[in-house]
Order: sequence, then structure tokens, then C-alpha cells
Amino acid sequence: MYYLRTEDYDAAEVEFAYVAAHATSPRLARQARISAADAVRGGREFSRAAEMYARLCADADRRGDAAELMFKLGTARRQEGRWDEADQLFDRVRRLHSRSPYAARAAQQRAVPRHFALQLASYGERESAEQKRRLIEAKGHAAAVVQSVHGSKPIFCVRVGAFPSRGEALDFKSQVRDDPDFRAAEVVP
Repeated sequence: MYYLRTEDYDAAEVEFAYVAAHATSPRLARQARISAADAVRGGREFSRAAEMYARLCADADRRGDAAELMFKLGTARRQEGRWDEADQLFDRVRRLHSRSPYAARAAQQRAVPRHFALQLASYGERESAEQKRRLIEAKGHAAAVVQSVHGSKPIFCVRVGAFPSRGEALDFKSQVRDDPDFRAAEVVP
């Protein structure tokens, strides 16, 4: 968990894979595989994470973690830009697991518009994000602060644009690459 909290996703994946391979409890091994997939998604390898979640979903109902895995698979599909698949998974979580905490989260994700944006920064405090938003808008770019969750903590992300495709978002990023406020920008759904 230390590696996940410090965002060292490669090390986290390696450690969780080791625990999964050497765990004496099937439950611990499974949780380690889920955490390894979380690390892969955190490292922005969305397609690989989706494959890992899909494999884990195969016996999820028997294990009682179907809602969590379907939600995480839907999130990874959304991050890939596979909107329809993600929406179907979110709807399934809401329909089949309405009492799960993931049902409410799935409803929130389902309501998010379909587009890509450049995420410039994220902050633990809304006011810091608002300051960055104002700075970006002073440069002539429309920016928004979007609340998200990292682990169990709320974060406030500063985003620019609503591009219909990842390619268009990347094109815009290349146009503003000389601006220091955009250098570390990431394309996000």
C-alpha cells in the first residue's frame, strides 16, 4: 500500500504480484491481484488494467466482489475512451448491486460527459485548484475544477478543454507545449 500512496505504481504492481503468488490465503491472493490491477491503472496503463479486472470478474460473484470489479473495469474502459462499454458496466453495477457503495459511484461516473480534457494539476485543497484555474483563464484558456477521489481522499483537478477524441486533445497539448503550465498536462477522459 505504501507504493500506491506514494504513486510508485511499478513497484506497487511488483509487490502485489509477489504477494498474490506467495499468499497462503486465496482471499489475500485475490485482493493482491486486485491491488496489482489498481497499480497498473494508476500507472495509466488502462488497457492492461482492464484486462486484469476482466480476468478477476470471471469468478467475482462467487467471491462477493463483483460490484467493485465491474466498477473498476468500467473506470478503466472509460479511461481508454471506450464509453459505451463503460456505461454498460456502470449500468450493470447499478442494476445488479444497488445496495453496494459502488452503485452510487457508478451513477456518478455514468453522468460524466463523454470527452477528453487536459488535466494540468490536482490538489488536495479546492482553493489551490481555483487559483490555478484563474491563472489558466488569465492566459485565455477556459479551465474547470473537477472534484475526484484518489484512494479515499477528495482531490480537485484543473482541466482544460472538451475534446471529442484523445488525438484532438494531444494535438492541443502539442500547441501549448511551450507554456510551463501545460508541460506536465495529461490527457484524461
